[in-house]
Amino acid sequence: THDLPRLKEVLSFLKQGKRVEIPMFDKSVENGQGDRSALTTFIPERQDFILFEGWCVGIPVVSSPTFMRLCAKNKIPLRKIDPLLKYHPVVLRFIKQYQLIWKFLDFTIMLKPKVVKLHFLWRQQQERELKEQRGEGMSSVEIERFVDLFLPFTYLCYEKLKPNATVLIDEKHTFKRIVRKKR
Repeated sequence: THDLPRLKEVLSFLKQGKRVEIPMFDKSVENGQGDRSALTTFIPERQDFILFEGWCVGIPVVSSPTFMRLCAKNKIPLRKIDPLLKYHPVVLRFIKQYQLIWKFLDFTIMLKPKVVKLHFLWRQQQERELKEQRGEGMSSVEIERFVDLFLPFTYLCYEKLKPNATVLIDEKHTFKRIVRKKR
């Protein structure tokens, strides 16, 4: 799903107002892990507004020691998630490759839940809905593991990402407050 050359091409075409087909993502396949679908969305001309969303859009580069300090500060049991501390350096290397992609973004908005446990509860809700609609999705144990793997990187975004605005949301996905970055 991480086809950076294709993503760069699509974002470049969108910025230039060129015709482009956007690949679709299907969260229900691969046992709920998701993958790119054969479906695409055709964009025939320049758009006034493009929403590009994802769990860690705009995530900055940090060193492994900085990442580990951030986890300790936020009481994230990194050794439980990554006992040999091999996983997070791989992800941190991939993050470097995404920095070129973030340059296409004109304005960033971070959606931030009132409490962190909502990430897990919302993913459970997504998986229940996927199972009802498609008959596929992750089990509760798989959801917990999946969220645990990405939660440290979510904290990285909360601490280091400099969005133009942050939308604080509650358990019902209702926004409570919008915080604009000071200029």
